[in-house]
Amino acid sequence: MQGKSTRVGTYKCYQRRKPFMVKIGTIFEARHVPMHVWLQAMFLIAGSKKGISSNQLHRILGVTLKTAWFMSQRIREAMRSDDTFPMGGNGGIVEVDERFIGQFEGVGRRRAFHHKMKVLALVDRDSGKARTMVIDDVKDETLLPIVQANVAREARIMTDERSGYRHL
Repeated sequence: MQGKSTRVGTYKCYQRRKPFMVKIGTIFEARHVPMHVWLQAMFLIAGSKKGISSNQLHRILGVTLKTAWFMSQRIREAMRSDDTFPMGGNGGIVEVDERFIGQFEGVGRRRAFHHKMKVLALVDRDSGKARTMVIDDVKDETLLPIVQANVAREARIMTDERSGYRHL
């Protein structure tokens, strides 16, 4: 065999003495879907403005619905960002602000913001990354633990003149 593998596309691991493929340890593992179909699916998922369903992937790519669902789950998992680190590390600047959006269903319009959904946004100026979360109310008891959990201690916080942020 002159040092070649027994199957096309496999290599031999000299440490474990077993054949392996370059797909091992990636999102392409354990599926016999050709790479060009994976790349088409990635392009469709990343390029669609409002997202794409597994049903539509199934129709466009010509794979089974089960395969399309599996591919979309794997691709979305690979695209997910890791938000476990605190923002504003190394003394960076983090902007914090709350916003009132839309209207609760079944709640009549009232004055101010009581009929709207409350959203807290944190933006790291250095990296440009943002985190948003829907909150129940805009009281200090609600906002401060969220900010403290998501922002590094050495970070500088930039916000509006709201008195609740003075305790940070």
